[in-house]
Amino acid sequence: MRLTFEREGGLAALPGLARPVTIDTATLSSEEAAHWDRLVSDAECWSHGPSDPPAGQRDARTYHLTLEDGTRSARLTLHDPLPPAVRPLVRALEARLRAR
Repeated sequence: MRLTFEREGGLAALPGLARPVTIDTATLSSEEAAHWDRLVSDAECWSHGPSDPPAGQRDARTYHLTLEDGTRSARLTLHDPLPPAVRPLVRALEARLRAR
């Protein structure tokens, strides 16, 4: 599975620092790949519908997540506040952004 994650917006957002992060589970250890598979499964990404930005929240963040797994793919656009099921996945991806 391949995940590509981007975020934009938020308070004092700096577009130049919003480079995407990509995770290819085929290049990870089996434990780390299973961790990402579990996060995606728990977030129900494959069945997540579109979301609209919250009205009146100009500083809310927007998150873009592209998932590719064999013959299926999905592109999600999420907005703050995040649905509870998706939060652990987004937080883990944000940690990857900070770590690079």
